[in-house]
Amino acid sequence: MKELNLTLHCGAQLATLDEVNRAAYPEATHSYTPLPHESFINRLKKQLSVEKIEVSQEKYALGKDGARMFGLMELAMPTCPTLGFSNILGVRNSHDKKFPAGFVIGSQVFVCDNLAFSGSIKVVRRHTKNLLADLAGSICSAVEKLATSFNVQGEKFEAYKAKSLSRDRAAGLILEMAREGVINKTDILNVDNEFRKPSHEEFEGETGWSFFNATTEILKGRIKGKDGEVQYRTNVWDLPQKTEALHRILDVECEVVTE
Repeated sequence: MKELNLTLHCGAQLATLDEVNRAAYPEATHSYTPLPHESFINRLKKQLSVEKIEVSQEKYALGKDGARMFGLMELAMPTCPTLGFSNILGVRNSHDKKFPAGFVIGSQVFVCDNLAFSGSIKVVRRHTKNLLADLAGSICSAVEKLATSFNVQGEKFEAYKAKSLSRDRAAGLILEMAREGVINKTDILNVDNEFRKPSHEEFEGETGWSFFNATTEILKGRIKGKDGEVQYRTNVWDLPQKTEALHRILDVECEVVTE
């Protein structure tokens, strides 16, 4: 099982679940309803359990003296074939009104830690009156969609693997991605190079699958830390819009049938 790589936001530090659960939170006011990090995580896990979905890995970070929490959970779904990818839930919460409570669900390709979203499930709720009741309903609704969502994702990936893609055609798609804002213009050559010479031998070969992973490898963003080890600067909250656009482009190219 590949270890989760959690993006550390500015000033955030990796934290144990116990440290997250002990984080202090402010008192409620007439316009602000705090949501303890522990309560939010437990509500998510409880609903996952109802749908017989297990959390196989989890990793968290805290920032601003515990006021901001970020986390990733890898989800195990026995009834849903993974086809080489896992289901990932990203969660965040704040006690300093920096951002609302929320979670987003996507996929992670096993071999490379690349995150992607297709018809992504994303829930965001401000810390106002009726927060807990509204969030509980949203969590229930989102989790119920998981099996269907990832079966669809698996079908897309199989179509990408079956599609041959020449280097010339890939170059055209890369320009299209730059126009659509999937990648920065400065990453055009990076994606092209990754497609031609993949960082992972599993993605060698000119196919839609290779192109998909070349793009998400660059979107992930790899940087070297002070200790010289490679770290990842992926922000799961910025990825849904980009990878959904990537899917739209590849779905057309690979003739993926959508309902």
